[in-house]
Amino acid sequence: MAKLAQQVECYKKMVQFMEKDIAAVELAPTHHIRLGLALNFSIFCYEILNSPDRAYDLTKKTFDEAIAELDTLDEELLMMRLTNPR
Repeated sequence: MAKLAQQVECYKKMVQFMEKDIAAVELAPTHHIRLGLALNFSIFCYEILNSPDRAYDLTKKTFDEAIAELDTLDEELLMMRLTNPR
């Protein structure tokens, strides 16, 4: 029972952390870590919090911000990112 309470507390802290949107302040919209974090958190919202609307909104917002930023990237940098095998 204590383990479940600890997990619930961790989930609450994670939600509070994500609501501060620290990744949006520190990382560019096209940064792979920001995109991965948003994807993982949207899955968390969908599967753990049972909040598909919140998951969709987060994913849509992240995608739209990244697409808007793609237009401002240097073409050579964009090609390097697209062809990088990592």
